[in-house]
Amino acid sequence: MRFAALIVALGLATPALGIEASVRAACTADYLSLCYHTVPGSQECRRCFKLSGPRLSTECRAALRASAEFGGEYARARRRYDQWKSHGSSGSR
Repeated sequence: MRFAALIVALGLATPALGIEASVRAACTADYLSLCYHTVPGSQECRRCFKLSGPRLSTECRAALRASAEFGGEYARARRRYDQWKSHGSSGSR
């Protein structure tokens, strides 16, 4: 029952919150597995997606990059992650 309510909430709430249909279609599974504890489209949800960046599906990452709203945010978060990862994997800080 709760799962069904989440699907309905995600489907009905996101157009009002301005989430692009392509992002909604590509990222619903990621939302349900990684960020289900947040309100779709909220700042907390966006933060969750940013923090989950490497764990997001390829389709979701592509939709976020292509999104006018999220593209710049995702690209900046991904660069920071890649820089952190390269420093962490080399053993030096």
